[in-house]
Amino acid sequence: MLKSMFGHRPNPKKFDYQFRYYDPKKDERKKRRIKIKRPHRKHHQGRSVLLYALILSFIVWLISAL
Repeated sequence: MLKSMFGHRPNPKKFDYQFRYYDPKKDERKKRRIKIKRPHRKHHQGRSVLLYALILSFIVWLISAL
């Protein structure tokens, strides 16, 4: 009763769960593989946007020239 008067709140229960099928080596390989793949997509996407912008500007120039 005294603790509730001074604003005591119960803390969340802590537990230590051991994963059954967790392989840290496999997880590290997966993370490394994802890091390797990401930069290529970003550069490729930037090139494709630039290519579309150039094509669009060429079409606009072509229409305005006619």
